[in-house]
Amino acid sequence: MTVRLYYDDSALTTFDAVVEACTPLGDSYDVRLDRTAFYPTSGGQPNDIGHLGGRTVVDVVDHGDGIAHLVDGPLEPGTSVRGEIDGARRRDHREQHSGQHVLSAALLRTAGIDTVGFHLGRDVSTIDLDREATPAEIEAAEAEANRLVRENLPVVVRYADATDADALGLRRAPKKAGLLRIVDIEGVDRSACGGTHVARTGEIGLVAVIGAEKVRGGTRLQFVCGGRAEQAFREVRARLADAARTLGVGPADVPVHVARLAEANRRLERAVTAMQEELAGLRAPLWRADAAGIGPWRLVAREVDDDRAAALKGMAQMVVREPGYVVVVVGRGRPAPVVVARSTDVGLDAGAFVRRMVDAHGGRGGGRPELAQGGVEGEAAAVLAWAAGQIERLAREAAPG
Repeated sequence: MTVRLYYDDSALTTFDAVVEACTPLGDSYDVRLDRTAFYPTSGGQPNDIGHLGGRTVVDVVDHGDGIAHLVDGPLEPGTSVRGEIDGARRRDHREQHSGQHVLSAALLRTAGIDTVGFHLGRDVSTIDLDREATPAEIEAAEAEANRLVRENLPVVVRYADATDADALGLRRAPKKAGLLRIVDIEGVDRSACGGTHVARTGEIGLVAVIGAEKVRGGTRLQFVCGGRAEQAFREVRARLADAARTLGVGPADVPVHVARLAEANRRLERAVTAMQEELAGLRAPLWRADAAGIGPWRLVAREVDDDRAAALKGMAQMVVREPGYVVVVVGRGRPAPVVVARSTDVGLDAGAFVRRMVDAHGGRGGGRPELAQGGVEGEAAAVLAWAAGQIERLAREAAPG
């Protein structure tokens, strides 16, 4: 049984141990020690990395009765080796994990919301909540979490038997029997946890919730703590400064100017849509006049200098208001936007035709029998030539007699 030094000293990053076994495992070696400060991936927290006896530790795996250190070279069993853990990564993980305990306790305190899942990610960590949380509830919990951080409360590790769980007042019922490691934040949170933690809440620095999404009837919060929160602030500040320079205003005025730009853009889009509809109405008679007669149908196959599917749809729909027409419109771009439409009296399935076009040229698309769209690879002229040939064949098949 490997002695887990990180249980009693989460700040420990250098230690000496004896190699008990070393087994080749693929491109690495599985090294077992009599004791270790390397944390293995478990409980939502990733493993430590670092060096062991001069070898690089690439992974640490918990096997229950022992911990496997996967290193890039062999170590001699029976020898004493020095373990050196990546201190920056360990400190980051301690900040995030303790920050999660504080944030979860704050959510329970302020809104009665339980945490049912936790993942410590490389850049952002997440907690899953047992119900949907409102923006106001999230904001209140974040404020409470940071108040608890500023209190600089002690974070103490204790041990107790699982049979005493009810009397311990744990935030969540333990998942295992036997001896429990309890992480106790004085007067705030008491949880069974095997992870690495700070010694006082002040070391967490800052808790910042940076996102929320609905997940399976609950809410998933994205958050950062400590050094990650500082980095997130610097990045947001830099982006805000860039936006302010682009708009030629002060940072505080960016939201107002962005709102004005958004409204101006909406007005412009409405005006462009109106002009597109007017243009489609003017083009429709000209396109009908130039349509090629193929059996019982008349084909309009056009390449237009536009990459907006909505504009292409408007043009095609205007033409097929009259009976007997099939329209294929291809726009500019890669993939090229394509719209296929037909009059109500034409026996062509536009959706199926676009899917065949996608199969022949690559891309994606589909739609209804009377109107379909997609994006296809290839040159517009080649796509139109292929479409015309296929529609001509279908028209011959549809011709009576």
